Amino acid sequence: MMHMPDDDKFHGLLAGYVAPAEEDGFSDIMMAEIDAQSVQASAAKHALLRRLALYAAAFIGGIIAALQLPKLLGLFQGAQTSLPELPVSELSLAELSFNPALMMVAGMTGFILWAALDSRASELF
Repeated sequence: MMHMPDDDKFHGLLAGYVAPAEEDGFSDIMMAEIDAQSVQASAAKHALLRRLALYAAAFIGGIIAALQLPKLLGLFQGAQTSLPELPVSELSLAELSFNPALMMVAGMTGFILWAALDSRASELF
């Protein structure tokens, strides 16, 4: 490779620009701040997406349940005619309050409401 005397002049002239400038960690601080902002933005987007998915699933489930309501009412009407009639005095409060299907629906509804309204529930999903 050929060596030109002008190259030494340019190298000497530009040698000061090649050396790293003192910055007192400014670049590191800025990069850490940018990374922190991107992590916060990602977490916020993830939480919003999770919340929207939960609300959408509850809404779609409600629509599906509402469409099945006439069939359920028809089933109850058919079941009422086949049950023997009991006098009201024979029914106790304990028998009325413990209905497994009713307890299951109440528990699921309570859980869905708790998960939708409680901000700490987002860690469960």
